[in-house]
Order: sequence, then structure tokens, then C-alpha cells
Amino acid sequence: MRTLLPFLLVSTLLAGAPFAQTYISGPVTTDTIWNAAGSPYVIQADVDVIDGSTLTIQAGVTVAFDGDFMLSTAWNAAIVAAGAPGDRVLFTSNAGVPQTNDWKWVVVSGPNPSSLAHCTFEYAEQGFRAGNAEPTISHCVIRHCSTGIYCANASPTIEHSEVTACGTAIWIHGNASDPVINTNNIHDNSSWSVYVTGFPEPAVTIDAQNNWWGTTDGAEIALDIKDSNDDPDLYATIDFDPWLGAMSTVEMSWGGVKALYER
Repeated sequence: MRTLLPFLLVSTLLAGAPFAQTYISGPVTTDTIWNAAGSPYVIQADVDVIDGSTLTIQAGVTVAFDGDFMLSTAWNAAIVAAGAPGDRVLFTSNAGVPQTNDWKWVVVSGPNPSSLAHCTFEYAEQGFRAGNAEPTISHCVIRHCSTGIYCANASPTIEHSEVTACGTAIWIHGNASDPVINTNNIHDNSSWSVYVTGFPEPAVTIDAQNNWWGTTDGAEIALDIKDSNDDPDLYATIDFDPWLGAMSTVEMSWGGVKALYER
């Protein structure tokens, strides 16, 4: 028995080890759930969630992109990525040594409500994109991307999240865009905190209040925002006042973010 017990122990541990891996190379054609048992889901082609379908990604799932691919929705489809505190959904590169721009993006478009909570996006060209859509992004971390979030005539709610170590944190394009950007940590990005393009008249104001920008100096915050104050042909102004006086907590549940307010 002295020789048998170690063998049984190792066999039991190996039998319970999670070796699952799911390869995805085609469209999502019906309501579908990606769960932890099938994780990681390795994306080997552009994957589109077709009209009328919802892709639900459960807590603990890793979605690893095996090349320059994207996960997208058709006009009447949705993505619901429902991570949890300590059990996030991870969108990342499948490369052995991951780098920025390894994969494209997760993009939603159209009227169906998409939501992403407790997710991490990393090593993408653009972590998350919204086109003519109103998704909710909450308690997410976006890092090591050329652009963290790209809004094209879209009005996402971005809250209780962190965008860091990107080139541009949030790029807003098109005067139909009306995002709400509140109670986030937007800091240590190499180019812009918020970058605005494609806003002809009429003039609009975009709500980006109560965020932590890596500093409490309003002039320094403004230097990292491109809007009507920098280009007279842009008719969009980023309203970042008041701002947070310290970093907020991203991983807490709804209503639980505690932060110091400047001004």
C-alpha cells in the first residue's frame, strides 16, 4: 500500500485537473453560454454573434485570441459578459509572450443591450468597441491596448472601471456619441485620456465627471484630453469637473465604490 497510495493520489489529482479547451472558428448562431468548464475559449477566426442571438460569458472564463481576430455582434445580437469579484472574465492574447495589438477587439453594435461586468481586456488593438450601441461597462480593467475603449456614434455607460497602460484610454468619434464616463480610474496612458474626433456642430458636452485621472491638478488633466478646447473644429467638450482626489476601487459591487472627491 505504501507504493499504491502515492499513485492513487496523483491519479486522483490529475483526474480532477481542468484540461478543457474550446476552439472557436465560426459564428455564434443561437443563444449560447461559454462557461468555466469549457475555458479557455480560443478564438481562431473572426467570430460574429448573429442576429437574434445572445452570447453569455460566465465568470471565470478566459477568451484567448489566437491572432488578429475579433468578437463582434450583428445588429440585433448581444454579448453579456458576467464576471464576478475575484472571478473575472478575461479577454486576452493566446500568444506565449503577449503584446499590444495581438488581437483586434470585442465590438457590439445595435439596439440589443450588451453588458460587460468584472472583465479584463488586455493586449488588443482596441479592447472594447461600441458602434451605434448603448452597452454598460462596469468594474472592468482595460490595459496594454493601443486604444482602451472606442465609441463610434455610441453611448456606452462606463463606470467603476480602470483604463491604464494603453496608448489612448477612450476614443470618442461621431457627434451621435453621448457616453457617460463616471467613477473610473483613467491614468498612466501614453497618449490621451480622452480623444475626440468627428464632432461637427451642434456643440455637445460629454459627462466625464468624478473620475480619477492620475492627478488632482485640473490643468494636467486637461492636457491629456483632446476636445473643443484644443481644436475649434471640434464641437464636443469633455466635462471632467469635479474629479476624484484619489483612485477609486474597481472590484467592489454596485454602489460600493469609495473615493475622495476633489472640488
